Amino acid sequence: MKKYFKYTGWAGLVLAIIGLISYSVNSILTTFTTICLIAGGVLLIAYFILNFKEIKTGLTSRSAKFGSNALLVVLFTLGILIVINILASRFSARVDTTASRLYSLAEQTEKVMKNLKRDVNVLGFYKAGESQQAQELLTEYTHFSQRLKTEFLDPDKNPGLAKQYNINRYNTVIVESMGKRERLDELTEENLTNAIIKVTRDKVKTIYFTTGHGERSLQDSEQGGFSKAKQLIQDENYQIDEIMLAAADGEVPSDCSVLAVASPRTGICCRSRWRL
Repeated sequence: MKKYFKYTGWAGLVLAIIGLISYSVNSILTTFTTICLIAGGVLLIAYFILNFKEIKTGLTSRSAKFGSNALLVVLFTLGILIVINILASRFSARVDTTASRLYSLAEQTEKVMKNLKRDVNVLGFYKAGESQQAQELLTEYTHFSQRLKTEFLDPDKNPGLAKQYNINRYNTVIVESMGKRERLDELTEENLTNAIIKVTRDKVKTIYFTTGHGERSLQDSEQGGFSKAKQLIQDENYQIDEIMLAAADGEVPSDCSVLAVASPRTGICCRSRWRL
């Protein structure tokens, strides 16, 4: 049985090389690449464990130091180190020990990134040496999705690209996907997550609030008004509009995703697919 153990090293090396080639071509860890790297790493480690005495003898033997055995040992060692390095960079464990999760992304952001179905490009136009904080934030995002690609540029050194994106100030971030583009003059987690949602969403959902029946106003910022609620809904990337059903002959617009009736003081009657 032991005569077959020597083949584990070769098999592991071949799988590791295939995984590395796949990774270099695709620039991302696909399922196939990950399987090759993990299987290759396991086989290489198994080879070292099962042949530890022979490897040790080969390394200490004067005649073998410059022979083919030493070359194989070096190749297997490099293979293990490369596989471990790639897997560690992809599946790195990060623990935030602060009580308030100061260095962690919000759960909503993590959910958005994990469910990202389209590639998103983020371009940061920062003066040289002033993008460290922004890069750290974007790095947190990339831990949850390989679809997010980031690049930081100095507009002074890239005037053509800065002109293309109409950049007229430092610290400007462009988020784009599938022809859609959002511009951020201030980079925060909330702004960035909202921008990613906007450029990847197929359709903006519209919420209509009824008026003309004594409902509370969306513009009223006093106690009991709905201006704060309106802002919170818009921050979630929904479009807000108002409708007077009496003027619309009771019809609800076809683009209405949600019809909100906010504390009416008189009765409401409408047609279409809605029943109130």
